[in-house]
Parts: sequence; structure tokens; C-alpha cells
Amino acid sequence: MHILLIHQYFLEKDDPGGSRFNEMTRVWAENGHQVTVIGGMVHYATGKKREKHKGEV
Repeated sequence: MHILLIHQYFLEKDDPGGSRFNEMTRVWAENGHQVTVIGGMVHYATGKKREKHKGEV
């Protein structure tokens, strides 16, 4: 099964904060599902785009 998750503030690796959806995607993948995440480029705590996303829309 392919799971698509759209989440405005999906955490990047080692980001602090609520990681419920990160944990759910980990469990789904461990159970054999293909998981695709579409997330926002703005960091939830700062309200700013991360450097690696500068210039992207």
C-alpha cells in the first residue's frame, strides 16, 4: 500500500517538537508500506524557510 501524508510542519531529522506524524510514517514504512511525505518548507518554530529551501516556491 502507498501512503501519502501531507503535513505543513513535518519535522526534519533531529528537529525538536511534536513528532507524531514522523513516528507514524516510520511505523508504516517498517510494516512494508511505501510512504511519501509532502511537507512545508517553513520551519514551524521560526516561521522562516530553511537555508536549503531558499529560492524554492
